[in-house]
Amino acid sequence: MKKILFCSLMALVLLGITSCSKKKEKRAVSSDSEFQQGTNVSSDGEEVINWTNEHGCICVLFGEGFNSGEVYEEMLNRLSSTYGLDENGGLLYPVLFPDDLKNKISNLYSYLGDVDLRGLILLGSPEGTHLQLAKFLDDEDGRSFPVFSFFPLDDVLGQEYTCDFVLEYERTAQEQVDSTEVEQKIDTDAQDIVFNAVRYMGLLNGPLPMNDNLRDNIQKIVGERKIKRYVDHDTGIQSMNHYVLEQK
Repeated sequence: MKKILFCSLMALVLLGITSCSKKKEKRAVSSDSEFQQGTNVSSDGEEVINWTNEHGCICVLFGEGFNSGEVYEEMLNRLSSTYGLDENGGLLYPVLFPDDLKNKISNLYSYLGDVDLRGLILLGSPEGTHLQLAKFLDDEDGRSFPVFSFFPLDDVLGQEYTCDFVLEYERTAQEQVDSTEVEQKIDTDAQDIVFNAVRYMGLLNGPLPMNDNLRDNIQKIVGERKIKRYVDHDTGIQSMNHYVLEQK
């Protein structure tokens, strides 16, 4: 009888250990709307945030226009120096397209399947990206993390449906008529926007709601550059979550 009891207790202990291990595989995002990363104050009085992947990491997809050697390295170095890399306990989980995805954006969903995502930032997302994002929406619990898309080359309507918001460069009326692609200007402004986006996303606890505050949220990320709603040239309809950077 004692032997049977001992075996039962051992089974319960092993079950508990296994359960704990499984829980560690996927860290749940805090539901507390006031959650923030741990902060402290530097010697000059500025707030310093300790960015960690304790509540998940932020994936940044470096797509078309952002994946060339110099641009990629410069942006990654700047981001990782502040936010840290997930592999070292930091916030950032970079994905380089097409290299990391075996030349196919269709591998994105499966590639991120085991990643504990706090958010996803798309830079120059290639055609077909929205189909992968739709799979996150179709998950059992839906998409619990924010998705920001900057300067996409993907289908516009698909991006609007699957992302919190889409931001790109403004096109002239003639460029819209001709369906001309606007050159991805990876300048200091673009880098600053991405840098701010990671910080902003790191303080969120879920997707940005599509309400009257959305524009203000995007403007805070963009900074001084002015934004306005995207207007479809053919229908004259303004998008709810698609914005453009006004031309200088």
